[in-house]
Amino acid sequence: MEFPKEKINEQDKYLTFLQSDSTASLIKNLWLSYSRILQMGLMEHSVSFGHWTFLRILWEKEGLTQKNISKLAKVSEPTTHTALKMMVKLGYIERRKALNNKKSIYIYLTKEGRELQNKLLPLAYDLNSASLVDISKDDIEVTRRTLNEISKNLQTLENQSADQNKKLPSTRELTNRLNSTNIKSDKK
Repeated sequence: MEFPKEKINEQDKYLTFLQSDSTASLIKNLWLSYSRILQMGLMEHSVSFGHWTFLRILWEKEGLTQKNISKLAKVSEPTTHTALKMMVKLGYIERRKALNNKKSIYIYLTKEGRELQNKLLPLAYDLNSASLVDISKDDIEVTRRTLNEISKNLQTLENQSADQNKKLPSTRELTNRLNSTNIKSDKK
C-alpha cells in the first residue's frame, strides 16, 4: 500500500513514528484512557464496555439487523452475534422476526435496555466534559476538525485497500497465517 509522503528530512523520517507523541500513539493512549475510565463507570451498572457500543447504536435507531449493527459498530459479525446473544440473556435487547420476512431478524431494546440510556449517557458526557477542562472552545473545535480530517484520510486509505481487494483478515485467518509462517521458519 502506498501512502502519501510527508515532507520530512531523511534522518528524522522514522523518529516521530517511534516517539510517544506520534499522532497514532496519542490517539491510542486517549482511547485507552477514555475506555478504561468509562468502563469503571459502566461496571457500576453491570454493563460491559463491549455492550456499550451496541447500546449506543440501538439508542439512536432500533430495528436493525445484526449485520447492520456490525457495520455501524465496525466489528465482525461473529463478535456482534456473541455480544447480542449475551445482551438478550441480560434482558437489554430482544430479537424479532419481521412479519413479511421470516428470515431477517431485527434487534430492539427492551424497557431495561432503554432505561440504561438515562444512566449511562451521563457517564460518557461527564467523562468527555472532564477531559476537556481548561481547554479553550477554539482549541476543542480545531481538535475536532483535525480528528475528523484524520478520520477521512484513514477512511480513504481503507477504501483504496478495499478497491484493491485487500481485506482485514479474521482472527482465525491471521492465526493460521502466523502459525504457517512460524512452522516454515522453524524448519530452516
